[in-house]
Amino acid sequence: MNLGNKLSYADKEVIMDALFAKYESKGGFRSKYKAVPMTMYDQVKDFIDFTKYYVCFRGPRTSNSYSTLKRDAYAFDVYRRDPIYVNRIRLEREAFYRGVEYGRKLNGN
Repeated sequence: MNLGNKLSYADKEVIMDALFAKYESKGGFRSKYKAVPMTMYDQVKDFIDFTKYYVCFRGPRTSNSYSTLKRDAYAFDVYRRDPIYVNRIRLEREAFYRGVEYGRKLNGN
């Protein structure tokens, strides 16, 4: 569903592949893109389809944490979600957007 000026899932995929081409993981890794510098994160986060991918930050782990906090990260990796979860996330998002549109119609907006 392409609402207004939002990019479609396919558009995001094409843009993300172009932006991250040099960070593509070689065979044997679960991540799609590896060691992308944090300096790029704010520039590219709008092009990552977070229904299909998730991000893990890389850097020092503070306190007893199992993962790196965004503020401490020097790089990030992009991982592909299981297709079953992608479908469920997209269905929930679609239902939410339809509910918002329905609410707007009821309120006359």
